Amino acid sequence: MPMGAPTNLRGYRHEAVLYESDEEFLGVVVPFLQEGVAVGEPCLVALRASTAGLVRAAVGDTSGLTFLDDRYDRPASVIRSNRDLFTAHLANGASQIRVASEVPHPGVGAPWDGWARYEAAINNAYAEFPLWGLCAYDTRITPGLVLDDVARTHPHLATADGRGVNPRYQDPIEFLARRPPSRGDPVE
Repeated sequence: MPMGAPTNLRGYRHEAVLYESDEEFLGVVVPFLQEGVAVGEPCLVALRASTAGLVRAAVGDTSGLTFLDDRYDRPASVIRSNRDLFTAHLANGASQIRVASEVPHPGVGAPWDGWARYEAAINNAYAEFPLWGLCAYDTRITPGLVLDDVARTHPHLATADGRGVNPRYQDPIEFLARRPPSRGDPVE
């Protein structure tokens, strides 16, 4: 299956990949990164240590990949630091940037509400960047309520069989308006 950049990519392409095996994860993430490296795009990897290890082992030569460790501390600070990072890549001549990431959730021991809001908010917060983001969620450990939110916050889905528009996606404003009030969440 061709995994190259969609034609006419403008702004932020926010995709989710829901996988249930390491092989399925690698079958989407590795080609995504390798094709980005092949065309000279900055390729950022913000994955948990275990999945980053799978990627390192699968690609062998990690030249062209930038591994970002401990990236996800607080949603607002991640948005701020990512925007700075993307701006720096553009200033250095990048025409598109790829990011493969995992957002914290209860399946990995993190509270979800702030990160659900983050997943919705970045659709607008990163809209000005020529960015292709692939958010990976392991269905073996990701709770159902998180998967439901993921389906509503990602306009696109990716699988080993292809890419497509997500029919369950909700506009970020609508998604956030339907959530219970938070205690001063800076993402909102």
